Amino acid sequence: SLEPAPGLLLNMALAYDRLGDLSATRRILERFLAEVGGDARHAEERRRAEALLGQVRLRAPTPVAIDSAPPGARVFVDSVRLGAPGTTPFATELAVGAHTVILDLDGHATEERSIRVSPGEPVHLAVSLRRADGRVRVSGVPDGAVLAVDGRATPMRPGEPLLLAAGH
Repeated sequence: SLEPAPGLLLNMALAYDRLGDLSATRRILERFLAEVGGDARHAEERRRAEALLGQVRLRAPTPVAIDSAPPGARVFVDSVRLGAPGTTPFATELAVGAHTVILDLDGHATEERSIRVSPGEPVHLAVSLRRADGRVRVSGVPDGAVLAVDGRATPMRPGEPLLLAAGH
């Protein structure tokens, strides 16, 4: 009769770990541990698998979901110079540790948030974006001049900037 050889799964997991495929390593180790259960014949292999799985969980990227209201904001992770890998709603995996998330949407104030990614704990970041305001300073206004914004006369105070909501 044939018996399953869970040791082969452990060897596969070790090979995937050497290749750097942490997702496959984790998946195979979890399968191995489920198959051997509490079988005393595999106690040493089980200890090795549990130790490796613990290490993999510390090194493995963790799922991160980023949403914004309104959606469509460009998402930057840790550096604007690297470019935006996507727009909200956005899903990625990040290494364990501290990260900076920057959200940028035309007509809205840029928002920056710090997140901490822990092993095996998915992160969800939801940010409400504020409409951006602009400042206009008008100088050299002749007597009797009227400033119109969106077709309506707007009072001006000399030397004070005019605050406008984005889109005007």
